[in-house]
Amino acid sequence: MVAPAPPVNPARDSACHPNAPDKPPPDGFPLRMPISLDATLDRRDLAKVRTLLKANRTMTAKALTFTAEKAKPAWKAGHSLFHRRNGWLDKGVRLCAAIAGNLNAQVGTLDKFFGRHVKGIDEPKGGRLFVPAYNNIADAPTHTKVRAMLRRAEGTKRKPFRIGDVLVRRKGKARTPLIVLGRITKGAKIEPRFDALGIVNGVVQREFPTIYSRLLRAWAAKN
Repeated sequence: MVAPAPPVNPARDSACHPNAPDKPPPDGFPLRMPISLDATLDRRDLAKVRTLLKANRTMTAKALTFTAEKAKPAWKAGHSLFHRRNGWLDKGVRLCAAIAGNLNAQVGTLDKFFGRHVKGIDEPKGGRLFVPAYNNIADAPTHTKVRAMLRRAEGTKRKPFRIGDVLVRRKGKARTPLIVLGRITKGAKIEPRFDALGIVNGVVQREFPTIYSRLLRAWAAKN
C-alpha cells in the first residue's frame, strides 16, 4: 500500500525556495523536509572508545621507540665520514624512548662536541686556538698529547716561538731547520657534515608506518 503524498503548502515551499513560484510544484518536483536525528552511545561503547584511544597512544609510543631503535644503526653508519681513533663515537649513540604521555622518541649522542659537525661552527674564540700540524688526519695528535708536548717544550732550552701565526721550534743547534708545531688562530670553522635529521627522518618514513600498523593489529586481535 502506498501512502498518499503530503499536501503542498505554497507558502512553506516559497520560504524554503525563494525563487520558487507561488503555485503548486509539478509532479516529480523534489520536496525538502527537515529531519532531526538523535544518536546516543551505550556506556559500554563509550568505554570501548576510551580503551581504543588509550591503546592508540600506547601503540604509537611503542612504534616511535622501536623506530628509534632502528635509527641507531643508521646513525652509526653515518660515522664513516669521520676518522675514529676508538669506538667511543659509536658507543655514545643513545635513544630516549617515547611514552603514552610524551609521544617523542629521540636519537642522539653523548659526545658533547658532535653537534659542531651537525650544525657547523664559524665563531671566533675569546682567546687563542692552537691547531697542531699534521700530514694525515690519522696522524693528528690528540688534545692530551698536544698539551703534553707543549708543556715539555716549554721546559727545554729550545722553547717554541711564533713566526706570524705559526708556532715553531728548533730541533737542535741554532742553524738546524725549524719544526712547525702548528698554527695559532682565533677560531675554527667547521662545515656541517653529518645530516642527523635526514638520517633519522629516512628511517621514520620507511619503518614507522609498518611498525605502527603491526602493533595496532596485534592489539586488536587480542581485544
